[in-house]
Amino acid sequence: MSGQPSKRSILHITAGEEDWQPSAEELTAITEMFMAASVDPLGAVITTRTGIAVKLIDVQEGVDVQVVRAHVDAETGAALNAADAIDKARE
Repeated sequence: MSGQPSKRSILHITAGEEDWQPSAEELTAITEMFMAASVDPLGAVITTRTGIAVKLIDVQEGVDVQVVRAHVDAETGAALNAADAIDKARE
């Protein structure tokens, strides 16, 4: 990545619980729902199930966003790999 680091907050969504692990498709749908809501000019309402938590990471000037992105990328990759493995085991 190049250019200026983001000065916008980062939305970190965790999904899943003991009896529900979302598939890769479900994670994508949840992400797309939140992304669409963030640009809705009229305001948005989002309904989720138990097992979805949202955290806003406030990015302040001088904070190394690359470190945050690397951490989120690592967590997301691990979650997607686990979701894929669960999906394959269910087949």
